Amino acid sequence: NAETWGQLANMATESHVVKGGCYCKQVKFEITGAPVLAANCHCGLCRRMSGVPFASLAIVNESQIRFTQQHNMKTFSLDKPQKHHHFCGVCGTFISNHLYPKGVMVIPLGILDEADLARSPAYKPTCHIFSDYKADWYAWPDDNLPRHKEFVDSPTL
Repeated sequence: NAETWGQLANMATESHVVKGGCYCKQVKFEITGAPVLAANCHCGLCRRMSGVPFASLAIVNESQIRFTQQHNMKTFSLDKPQKHHHFCGVCGTFISNHLYPKGVMVIPLGILDEADLARSPAYKPTCHIFSDYKADWYAWPDDNLPRHKEFVDSPTL
């Protein structure tokens, strides 16, 4: 429920800023603080949108993110009116999923600046989520991360 998500989002305590953006730099943003969760997601949507067997992502409270350049950011709703997908209208980079009314945004870790990630261990994935949806041909890595069949102690995204 939204209250659970709000409680999780309030757990983000790091105070530094992590920057990110698309390939062509037409969409840029800053995230203040630690993510609510950093994980490797195996759900069908993440696999289809990223084109890889799982998506490494950060879930942040919408109040943590500030877009510093977004005039070329495009939005569409693929499957639910409360789930908006954002991408760059110039280079096509996937930017985020904005989940309403949960008040969180899902950001691919690959679009965050490497230098900022190196200073922020909170953005290193801590688990695999939606492991029941793993691609059949994908072999689990020896990463010792916990595997959750669905999401971590909260409603399904």
